Amino acid sequence: MKKVLLATALSVPMLAVSAFAADCHPKAHGGFAVGLHGGYVTAENRLSNVGLPGTAGVINYGSSDVSGRGGLIGLDLSYGHVFANKLFAGLEIKGDLQSVKGQTSVNVRTPLTFNQEVKAKESFGAALKLGGLVDKALPYLLVGVVSTKFETRLGAQNASAAIALVGRDIKKTKRLTGVEFGAGIDLPVTERMTVGGRYVHTEYSNFTSSFNDVGGGRLFDFKVKPRTNAFLLNVKYRVW
Repeated sequence: MKKVLLATALSVPMLAVSAFAADCHPKAHGGFAVGLHGGYVTAENRLSNVGLPGTAGVINYGSSDVSGRGGLIGLDLSYGHVFANKLFAGLEIKGDLQSVKGQTSVNVRTPLTFNQEVKAKESFGAALKLGGLVDKALPYLLVGVVSTKFETRLGAQNASAAIALVGRDIKKTKRLTGVEFGAGIDLPVTERMTVGGRYVHTEYSNFTSSFNDVGGGRLFDFKVKPRTNAFLLNVKYRVW
């Protein structure tokens, strides 16, 4: 009985949206619009640690894939046009705030063991959307360019590592450019408002952070190759 009631409760708002959508003109997807989006982001960071222990030469301390996760919220401005009441093309500009963090540990040399953290922060970008109306819904593909600020941080996992980090700059920041591509769907609620969801994958260029020990010698180069997957919900309001 509870399952029946739950299914009924969930079906009511969906039927309401469908009823609204049935009465909406395709122009709900066109024109200038402002929007709000947010959701869940996962990250895969390929870390490579290369040590430089004096005259011994370059030593590779290993590579690993570090998973991260977190949230994202942002604003967007967009313009779209529906051609012949069927085909859609649009451009979207966005700005995001996010906190997507991953962490691992590395043993540089006994007894120095450190925590390495990679964090994605604010970003902005633009994307091209191409799609076609299916009834009143708008499924689409997107491709774009994004610029994201990344932060790497070095932490101590034991007392020896903590001493080595005294007086050192343990945080580095770098803005990276990435290429994003994905797919989504928008549904009209009124002639001016749409709701929807999308999946976006982003591949970034790599960067290197160098960390020194207390004596000024280099411990290792912290090389990072980030990529992210975002699962987002969005709402848009057409202003013109």
